[in-house]
Amino acid sequence: MKRAIVLAVIALARAAHGEHETLRDVLGEAPVIVRGSAIETRRTDTEFAVSDTLRGDASETIIVRDVAEGAAPLDRGEDVILLLDAKTADGVYPLHHPVGRYRVDGEDVIVNASGVDPANVSGKDLRPRAPDERLPLEQFRALAGGAPRGSAAPATLDPPPPRTPTRGSGAPAPAQAPERSGAPRWPWLVAALAALALVLYGVRRAR
Repeated sequence: MKRAIVLAVIALARAAHGEHETLRDVLGEAPVIVRGSAIETRRTDTEFAVSDTLRGDASETIIVRDVAEGAAPLDRGEDVILLLDAKTADGVYPLHHPVGRYRVDGEDVIVNASGVDPANVSGKDLRPRAPDERLPLEQFRALAGGAPRGSAAPATLDPPPPRTPTRGSGAPAPAQAPERSGAPRWPWLVAALAALALVLYGVRRAR
């Protein structure tokens, strides 16, 4: 009965807030989101190999710090997505809390209706418990604000503007094609013939 009530509450929340909007809100809190696996953990710091950056900037290997009391360390080699806070002055990335990691299984991310991975939710978290769900990785990437792989549109280049020579540049100005006059030439020819006829007429009368 209790489980049915929880599922009903989650369904109502989805209908009111929109599917995956809760996950979008959770992801929106983190400035850096990366995918990869732990290499080695020493106390609160984990050397982490980054295989994909979904948001922000991160190098191939980073140091992730988890200072939460009683937090389980990252398993070495496990494929996970981490929500991180901004890089600190000493060069580490604090793990975002209250939830900051998601399991990746193949091309799916494990997440529930509350927008978190249930395996990483502490007992003190008051969010409703919900069953695991699988969200395609590319859809998770889109919700995180990243573009799907291979979706980059080809760049288009605008044609360069015509160059205008400046004074003193020494560059010759482009030659302009001579303008063709649209006026016909036959009126001038008629006038010349008429003038010649008048001259010949005058010469004949003078004789």
